[in-house]
Amino acid sequence: MTTDIRVTYEPTVLAEKVKNSIDKLGYPELKNIRCRAHQSDIHLQGHLASYYLKQVVQTIAIKVPGVHKVINDIEVSFPKPESTSHQR
Repeated sequence: MTTDIRVTYEPTVLAEKVKNSIDKLGYPELKNIRCRAHQSDIHLQGHLASYYLKQVVQTIAIKVPGVHKVINDIEVSFPKPESTSHQR
C-alpha cells in the first residue's frame, strides 16, 4: 500500500519558501528572480546571464516541499561584450 503525502502551503508562503531557497544559493543575480505561486505551482520570472543558473533555479524550486510543478519563464540574455574602442 502506498500513501501519497503532500505538503501544502498558502501560495504566498510557498512562493516565499522558494524565493528564500533561491536566495540562499548566494548568487547576486538571483536576487532579481520573481516567484509566484498558484496552489502548488511555482512560476519563475526574471532575467539571468546563463542557462546554467536558469536550470539551477528550477532545480532548487522543484525540491521545495509543497511544490508540484515549476513554470520557468526566466529569460536568458547574455551580457554584451565591452567595447574595445576608445573614444577620443
